[in-house]
Amino acid sequence: KREKKMDIPPEDAVPLLTMDRLDGAGELVLAQSTSQCCRCCCFQPSINWVLAEQDNFEPGQNPFDLETSGWIHEESSFFGRWCSWILPGCRAQKYVQHSGSPPDSIMSENNTLSCQTGLITKGLHENDRRGNIVATHEKKQTCGACYQFVPPSPVCCNLPYLETKKPDGSTIGRTHFICDMCLFVPKYDVV
Repeated sequence: KREKKMDIPPEDAVPLLTMDRLDGAGELVLAQSTSQCCRCCCFQPSINWVLAEQDNFEPGQNPFDLETSGWIHEESSFFGRWCSWILPGCRAQKYVQHSGSPPDSIMSENNTLSCQTGLITKGLHENDRRGNIVATHEKKQTCGACYQFVPPSPVCCNLPYLETKKPDGSTIGRTHFICDMCLFVPKYDVV
């Protein structure tokens, strides 16, 4: 089990990932903390993530053992999540990116199989949900990858994008999936 980090970071700890530091971070390790095993229909939870900076990562290393500099929680409707197992990428989604260590509710969400009826992970407190926001990444309901067949382009080049915004709601740009020869290694860029 992962231990809760102290509120006072040691001198050699990874600094919080703020908007100022985000520009200087060349790459981030984005690790999905939500298990999708046996999770469909009403059991499909919000998908949450932890962030670590690439320079802390060695190939083969467990990303959950890294010092995290941020985390992301998803806000989407119960109906959108219910249908997402058959229509992935179609639901309206809002990912809220935070700086700091993830709360216990995000890191322990895989301990039970339950039906999440609200917008957010059960146990995620309002002060965690609204605190230390770095950016939001959101999209309305769209056609997912399974309906994006436009030959001769690969399917990944026609995926929906996310609008990336600052905490005040002003637009930074669009987050796109980077389509290259290594399709099974997801990469994103804000343009």
